[in-house]
Amino acid sequence: TVLLNPLDAVQWSLYYPNVIAAATQRDPRRDDPRSSLYWVQAAQNHLLRGQVVAARQAIDRALTLDPNDALAYSLRSNIDLVQNRKTPALADAEQAIAADPSSSAAYLSLSLVRQAEFDLDAALEAARKAVALDPNNARALIQESSLLFGMGRLREAVKVAEQARQRAPDDAMVNTVWGFLQLARFRVNKAHEAFLVAIAQDSTLGLPQLG
Repeated sequence: TVLLNPLDAVQWSLYYPNVIAAATQRDPRRDDPRSSLYWVQAAQNHLLRGQVVAARQAIDRALTLDPNDALAYSLRSNIDLVQNRKTPALADAEQAIAADPSSSAAYLSLSLVRQAEFDLDAALEAARKAVALDPNNARALIQESSLLFGMGRLREAVKVAEQARQRAPDDAMVNTVWGFLQLARFRVNKAHEAFLVAIAQDSTLGLPQLG
């Protein structure tokens, strides 16, 4: 049986997930430089271009405008985690939750940190909290799925991944995890198809290339 070990599970999620929820995509504050959301969006865009320094500067602007912006703390937590700065990553994830206990993105960030600390039970609990707060958060769903996969709970992982695919069929990470799940089920053709779709959606991701 093909299973994902804890180290692989950590490596799976060390990327910069989009913390801008679908609901905020239509928020007019995204177009207002006087709004913290404008700068959080700018930070996310910088990260997509690999401009980490500029992203941090944009997050600083966001937090200057709103010291309780949970999305800003969540995004900064993700940056710290990718840079292997786990202590500040945890602090920012916890600050995000304190700023907005109803933020799905905040709990997703906490899940990623706990995963990097190899505390998969705590990571799964946080991921499930993120999903409970926003059942349409495909990244939270695929985080839950990848954790279940890493814990050897393949059937549960597939079920959750199917929900993620229904909500975000065009998400490269969702399709990447789906591909590995198909490999674990010895469905090689379906896995190959999923990896090709993921590569077409985001050629910068290394995991589907590996798959």
